Amino acid sequence: ADDDDAVDDDDAADDDDAVDDDDAADDDDAVDDDDAADDDDAVNPNDVDQDGFDSVASGGDDCDDGDPNIHPGAAEDPNNAVDDDCDGTVNEAMGWGSIDPKDGLAAGNTIVVVTGAAFNGTTAVTVGSAPATGVSVLSDTQVQFVTPAGTVGDADVTLTTPFDSLTQADGFIYTGSSSTFTGSGEVLGPAQATINPGAAGGDFTAILTDSAWTADVGAPSGVLAEIGYGTQGQSPITWPDFFWSTAAWDSDSGGGDVFAGSVAPTTYGTYGVSFRFSNDGGYQWLYVDGDASTAFDANELSFINVVP
Repeated sequence: ADDDDAVDDDDAADDDDAVDDDDAADDDDAVDDDDAADDDDAVNPNDVDQDGFDSVASGGDDCDDGDPNIHPGAAEDPNNAVDDDCDGTVNEAMGWGSIDPKDGLAAGNTIVVVTGAAFNGTTAVTVGSAPATGVSVLSDTQVQFVTPAGTVGDADVTLTTPFDSLTQADGFIYTGSSSTFTGSGEVLGPAQATINPGAAGGDFTAILTDSAWTADVGAPSGVLAEIGYGTQGQSPITWPDFFWSTAAWDSDSGGGDVFAGSVAPTTYGTYGVSFRFSNDGGYQWLYVDGDASTAFDANELSFINVVP
């Protein structure tokens, strides 16, 4: 409380408890330090442009403390002869490196990460002609997003910043399950496996039998084979979060071809394991479970248990 007059002014004649009255000076202690206990309006002397980054001179990483638009993580303008994001490169242009995964269901909702350059400040991503959702700049070299629905086939991917844009033609493939195989496929096993996180669980095998594609000796020409894992009980035909990798041809077997592969989930849990086969370059796939005599059933997949 203010004991000597009506104004809480914290001056020498005021014998109250030194409450800070929000004027231009720091009157709650002897130092104008802008810490949690100081409620004045003084500017942090190490961040003069108030962009949230301390200057290089004070031990921070803001390469221009006089311009709030220049700081680590800022969008790079490739035409202004300035190192906008303080990474040591002036006029850095956006560049495409890779996309993971390279494909996903036409229904959308696949989580995708693009790796490249100068991605700071990315504000939007389009896949084909539709906007992606969940756009997140993970770093200057990676952007994550969730695909919109699309049509089976190739789709351009475009990333946009306030100053630049980058389009990768046919950067993503929308896939379907209308395979033209007339035969069948089946996961041979094992029925289940147990691994530690990140350790390859191998080998699972599956067979594709189709007289038009697998009758000859040796690996069938024009057939792609992949092994994938995803949430237990979910179908890879409709569930976007299956993770696929190449399965290798293993052997001939009674007019069919056997393929082998392994998976390596990194988090604890139980996952369904499936194979898929394509004869059109990876656009339409035949998904297989553990029973070739019936329609695909996610409950008939092999399983992999990831334990401590």
